[in-house]
Amino acid sequence: VSLSIFDAVFRFSMGASPKVCAEYLQTGLSFSFLATIAISIFGAVFILLFEFDYLNTVIFILILICQMFISVLQQFARAIDKISVFSISSLLYTFVYLAGNIILLVVFRCGISGYLLSYLIANFVTLFYLGISIFLHMEKCTRLRFSLSHLNEMLRYCVPLIPNALLWWVITASDRFFVYLLCGAD
Repeated sequence: VSLSIFDAVFRFSMGASPKVCAEYLQTGLSFSFLATIAISIFGAVFILLFEFDYLNTVIFILILICQMFISVLQQFARAIDKISVFSISSLLYTFVYLAGNIILLVVFRCGISGYLLSYLIANFVTLFYLGISIFLHMEKCTRLRFSLSHLNEMLRYCVPLIPNALLWWVITASDRFFVYLLCGAD
């Protein structure tokens, strides 16, 4: 969905001047916003056509949207040497996700909806933290600007990375099936 735009944000922001860096960030965020509109329309059509569980489908789409923006902001933080922001966001995500799982799964026994909701809450908290941290830094640099030429350059870089990302996902996901087949469900 994101066409791996976060990889391009990292690549082109690293070592760039503050003005150019801000343009790459804005371009990545703008593209993520357009992808948000597209996935929202697709999700609405999907829900109407196939009559899936409305709540879980909406939560899943919101998680996907948050992940796009989190990836862009985390990679931007890495590119501008804000490694502490990147690290803290990952730790914050882990703790909120863990707390949400314990509360929603163990205490309230919400099932799959609770699991997805804890995932969504962790994403929202992380996105909020990253947004504040990055934009406080960017306030010092320059105002944000979208650049169509930067978007073209970024897409030429990141679109060929999509098969790589898909294959990593397949390899990671297939591990579970091999363990299940070899060792059983226990």
